[in-house]
Amino acid sequence: SRIKAIDKQGKAIVELLRAAERVYRIELGQYYPTSGSVTNIADINNYLNLDLVSDGKWSYRIDGTGGVFLANMTTSLGSGGSHSWWLNSTMDNGSCQSTNPNAPCS
Repeated sequence: SRIKAIDKQGKAIVELLRAAERVYRIELGQYYPTSGSVTNIADINNYLNLDLVSDGKWSYRIDGTGGVFLANMTTSLGSGGSHSWWLNSTMDNGSCQSTNPNAPCS
């Protein structure tokens, strides 16, 4: 189904973000960003050496302090509600939250 495909994409992207953040920390001794929030996909791609597509389907936000990070991505389901995938520096796997009770995360 369409929602399963959206969630597969969300899970894959959050896993890429996790891996990129770990490499960034190994190389520079801290997570990205070192402070504040980043929502610009070009900056995220540049600093984390990724090639995430900016096709408008997902909105990205990474909050950080250098010692920890929280990555969040949200997409509209079109028929109402949204799915948000998120991950922080202490998690091994991303988590999904749906705002539509008729379209739970898969």
